[in-house]
Amino acid sequence: MSRFPDLTHFYKIAPPGITAMQSMALETVSDPAVAEHIAQWVQRPARAWNLM
Repeated sequence: MSRFPDLTHFYKIAPPGITAMQSMALETVSDPAVAEHIAQWVQRPARAWNLM
């Protein structure tokens, strides 16, 4: 499991003190580290998923 405590639910870095509505309107790109961790998770062998 990976955690990204400094990111919004859109995986963007939000400046301190902004409201939830303001964070949803951020026009910055999502943090690419999140996509990398998701790709690594998806590519794990089936035995790591406890499916075998």
